[in-house]
Amino acid sequence: MFAIVAQAQNDTIVDFPEKEAQFPGGNDSLFRFIQTNLKFPEPDGIHGKVYVRFTISSVGEVSNIKILRGIHKAYDQEVIRVISMLPKWVPAENEGKPVASNFTIPIYFRVQ
Repeated sequence: MFAIVAQAQNDTIVDFPEKEAQFPGGNDSLFRFIQTNLKFPEPDGIHGKVYVRFTISSVGEVSNIKILRGIHKAYDQEVIRVISMLPKWVPAENEGKPVASNFTIPIYFRVQ
């Protein structure tokens, strides 16, 4: 398992915020960003899902990137590389105040 840990501030992470964090432009923009920046690593031909979790701080910074379930070391590292490139998000909110929260997504690698 690989992880980049760089906690931004001393935020308490809220598991179920009233308002979820948002990628600028929404989920479609998030997946377009990932698709544009993701490279198919060697060895070629491996396919499957890499599940990644990361924290979005109360100021929208991405940190604490962790692979929850990977498919191959090279692919897991590529997911970490791309997630670490994400720009600032609109942070989650509780009671109208920004809070840190976790975000988990699957990233698909498919041979086409």
